Amino acid sequence: MATTPPATVSHGDDVVFPPADLNQLLDLASFFDRHTGPGLLLGPDGERIPLPDEVYHVLRQVVDVMRQGKATLIAPQGLLLTTQEAADFLGVSRPHTG
Repeated sequence: MATTPPATVSHGDDVVFPPADLNQLLDLASFFDRHTGPGLLLGPDGERIPLPDEVYHVLRQVVDVMRQGKATLIAPQGLLLTTQEAADFLGVSRPHTG
């Protein structure tokens, strides 16, 4: 029986920083303040698809973090990091993670 190797994180495309202009995030945060339930995702071609509650909740959290000027990382549950990856992510030397 084959096992799947644990997932690892790289600092490449996984960490997302807020845009330089936070005004759009302020507009989104204001929208979320006025609307408590999920809505629709509107594609560039006009296609609409309902957002599941869970996706809407994560989107709200991401907007809130970015509105504060912080970067965000979404990682799958059960993500395993090497000690070096954990140190890099935390911005410390590897001996601090032991």
